[in-house]
Amino acid sequence: MESHQDAAQQVIKALAQGRSFEKFQAIQAVEKAPREMRKALRRGLQVTLQSEFEPEPHESLPRSEARGWLLAGLGRVVEQDDKAAEEIRKHLDPDHECYEWARYWALEGVFKAKGVDPGWMEAMAQDVRAQPPPSSRDGEYQPLARSLATVMLHELHQRNVQQAQKGRPDEYSEEISLALKAKARDAPESAREAEAMVRALRTVPLNEEDIIKQLCLLLRNDTDLPAATYDVICALGGVKPDGFYAKDAIGALQDAVERYRPWAKFDTRRREAIHSLGRLGSRSAVETLLPDLTDSNPSIAQAAAVSLKKILGVENTVSRILEEMLAAKARNQLLGPLARQYANALRAMGEPEENLEQQVVRRLESAMAADVETQEVSRLLLLELGGSEAYQTLRALVGAMQDYQNVLSRSEQAVSAQFEKTLKEARVGFWTTLGMALVVFMFGVILLGGTAVLAMRGGLKDVGAWAGIASGGIGLLGILYGFFVTKPRVLVNQSVDHMLRLKLIFLGYMHQLSQIMQLFTRHVLQDKAMSAQDLQRFSELVREARADAIQSIHDPSASGEPQGTD
Repeated sequence: MESHQDAAQQVIKALAQGRSFEKFQAIQAVEKAPREMRKALRRGLQVTLQSEFEPEPHESLPRSEARGWLLAGLGRVVEQDDKAAEEIRKHLDPDHECYEWARYWALEGVFKAKGVDPGWMEAMAQDVRAQPPPSSRDGEYQPLARSLATVMLHELHQRNVQQAQKGRPDEYSEEISLALKAKARDAPESAREAEAMVRALRTVPLNEEDIIKQLCLLLRNDTDLPAATYDVICALGGVKPDGFYAKDAIGALQDAVERYRPWAKFDTRRREAIHSLGRLGSRSAVETLLPDLTDSNPSIAQAAAVSLKKILGVENTVSRILEEMLAAKARNQLLGPLARQYANALRAMGEPEENLEQQVVRRLESAMAADVETQEVSRLLLLELGGSEAYQTLRALVGAMQDYQNVLSRSEQAVSAQFEKTLKEARVGFWTTLGMALVVFMFGVILLGGTAVLAMRGGLKDVGAWAGIASGGIGLLGILYGFFVTKPRVLVNQSVDHMLRLKLIFLGYMHQLSQIMQLFTRHVLQDKAMSAQDLQRFSELVREARADAIQSIHDPSASGEPQGTD
């Protein structure tokens, strides 16, 4: 409980006294605060507003602005607290709150509140619309709070329609459209109302055809209402990316980026247009954003990198940068300064805690295995990102991978050569065996023929004698054939099979050992500490590979090999 209280006090202090970026971070902390912290924030904000920031005549602008931030925070955590709601209502009254921006931020906080009754939200907006303008207003007064209330009521009405609830006809849409048609050359009061309405649409974006087209027209004709152009860009960036009319907003924003690029005085508008394109996430905007990665304004380059990351992802963004560098190389453009600009943009792509650099380097590692030109531009980018040491490490890693591929290639070639040699030996043995069997067969045929001839010449009385001689000769030849031909042939076949199996087992062992060595090399090159457990693990891998090879030699069936036949 104490930690929530301390965190709430730090947030309140940042809202009251912090710099601009600290105030934005504090508002984000309010929106993400857990339930117990929200209670502490609600109490602390009420006490701070009542004790230190009550409106005073002729107060300083920083004090008035701080009150606006505090009211924006209180509106976000108001929930069902009656005292907090009454504090908000009090500051929405122009007779009590003389600073129009404080009224605006109080109502903006109400719209961003979670867990509140939409009816209560609508009642607050209705009260603001019904209030007369402050009596102390000057000639530059803008109806900021009333315009925001109008847009809020229109949005709440649209939500009711989507939920199929009964509601009165929407009378706010036409009022918004009419306000957006005002131009700077019109009456000053009409122009200020239009600017206030655009500001309200920046806070509560509306996804309607007529309103989006009016905003696109204001952006393309930015001289009509120049003071509201930045807010127009922000409002278009808040359109739903999957909405039917999002393509109109994307087209207008792309035109704005191209139109403002030659003029440094419009860099603020261009940067916000780039951010808006990133929020809309359209791939059609990629070609528009790529040139801004090398812009001389670091904030523009960062905005382009962040938007491309949202649209493409980190690795695809690096791929597109490599393509741009290859195209620049084809145009004979100097790659050194270009690589430096792209590297700076990649560094600014995300926050340090996102750890995006590893994804960038991983993509560049894979590019180092591509063609020579891609390797060159990848090397330049890597040198700019991580220095020469990172490049040397990567080059050693790539060399190790190439060595590994060479070992695999040589192993495959050796296996293929052994198979070819074995096939040749088997072919020679086959033809030798076939020849020997043919000789024996022909010799037997000759003996039979000779016996038949002698029998016909000498008569039947000599046939028995010659038959006995022939039978004995054939039997003797069979014994000699089995001893000198058949048995050696079987032994030769078994020896050839055994030698082939030994060669294959040895090559498999070497292949396995090479893989283990490559794994060890990669581990060393990654600059990680080598523990005793790691060394033991690599030793066990080598021992297991050797044991498998020995087991395969002693017991062919253990490795799934067929048994030899005697």
